[in-house]
Amino acid sequence: MSSAISGKAGDVTWSGSDLVEVQEWSINYVGETADVTSFDSSGNHENLATIKSWDGKFKLLKTAAPPIAMHASATLQLKESQTAGQLWSGTAIITNIGITASANGAALLYDYSFIGTGALTVPTA
Repeated sequence: MSSAISGKAGDVTWSGSDLVEVQEWSINYVGETADVTSFDSSGNHENLATIKSWDGKFKLLKTAAPPIAMHASATLQLKESQTAGQLWSGTAIITNIGITASANGAALLYDYSFIGTGALTVPTA
């Protein structure tokens, strides 16, 4: 039997408030490197671990005006489930707000993009 965790109980919190009607979220956590290859590298690429960065997206059903403004900055929590320790957290800045409308009658969706500023707290469970 699989011990995989379902994301169906996930959530997004912005500035301490749960966002409503969230459909999905994603995050990219990147460890950047600097090329330090030299003539002494014996023909092999060498890299140095440098800084980390993070960004991502979340989508929610439109129920009113956009709940978060462009360039707003606050604490963001991306919850994998309702289990303690299963969340990503840090300060983020909203960098893009999109809306999707479909002729087939599908619900309107807000599509937010963000970039992290400062450290990202990663899940502990």
